Amino acid sequence: MKTFLKWKFINFLIFFPLSISSYSTYVDNIETYEWKIKETAFNMGEKIVLRVHYGWITAGDATFEVDWQSKKIGDKNCYFIKGYGKSASTFDWFFPVRDTFFTYMDKESLYPVKYYRAVHEGGYHFVDEVDFTKENKIISKKGEFKVQGKTHDMLTCLYATRCINLGDMPIGKLINVKIWLDNELYELGFKVLGKETIKTDLGKFKTIKIQPLVVADRVFKDTDGMKLWVTDDPNHVPLRIESPILVGSIKADIKEMSFLKYPLTSKVK
Repeated sequence: MKTFLKWKFINFLIFFPLSISSYSTYVDNIETYEWKIKETAFNMGEKIVLRVHYGWITAGDATFEVDWQSKKIGDKNCYFIKGYGKSASTFDWFFPVRDTFFTYMDKESLYPVKYYRAVHEGGYHFVDEVDFTKENKIISKKGEFKVQGKTHDMLTCLYATRCINLGDMPIGKLINVKIWLDNELYELGFKVLGKETIKTDLGKFKTIKIQPLVVADRVFKDTDGMKLWVTDDPNHVPLRIESPILVGSIKADIKEMSFLKYPLTSKVK
């Protein structure tokens, strides 16, 4: 049960649906294309909060913040990005969650420089620090790992992905994903399904509908049952996430967003 809830609450929210590499490649049967980024989609000071529901039960909140001040790591000027997972009181009596994620994201490349993760879920506690500064090598508390090329952590994937011009992506074409999590390199992907207008607690929005592709396991029902909706404007704020699991389904909806970089032109008046 602990493993089930851990994947469901944290990795579902922060890793699988949102972690899509902005410097990954567009895959065709013949050619491969590299997506370039001209402008970031976020400001320092930005805050996004998603409310998580398991069926009709409020499970908790996932909060994402970009610090007001940049940080210097070695010779890199970095965004300091923070993610928090906190279970609601209705879940605390059963399985309390207090998870923290910090990443230092190079402002020039949008790749991670250093990453920190503290997991407190029920009786399970885990702390990890990851160093991405070495070429073709990742260093964590578990040791050194060889990798080919650059890779993202969970948070840099989330923020870098938002910088892609998602509205111009060909519908149904696959984007490859490379991300480092729990001392393993994951190769995932996603595709744009089209555009859709949805209602949220913050109003009605025009959105881009995305389908992350995940490996079926003990939690996720199939490889493509998950859906993600982001604002159809340059901010690309994640508004909604839905996924079936083996028992029931999970839904995360926007609860709060502030200090966005661009006008929220996707909002329907």
